[in-house]
Amino acid sequence: MASKAEMKESKEFAKLLLNAQGVNYDDWLHEQHKALEAENKDFMKEIIKQHLLDQNNS
Repeated sequence: MASKAEMKESKEFAKLLLNAQGVNYDDWLHEQHKALEAENKDFMKEIIKQHLLDQNNS
């Protein structure tokens, strides 16, 4: 795992690059979160369905 200093440096560099492209870091990060959710939506639905089935069978 990266150290706090490494994480801070990476974040600041990403902000600098995005800013140069006219992109707000927080908006970009939010879009990344939404993309991750979308990519894993089917997987999470199956986990929830299985959990509910397990609860009903208990």
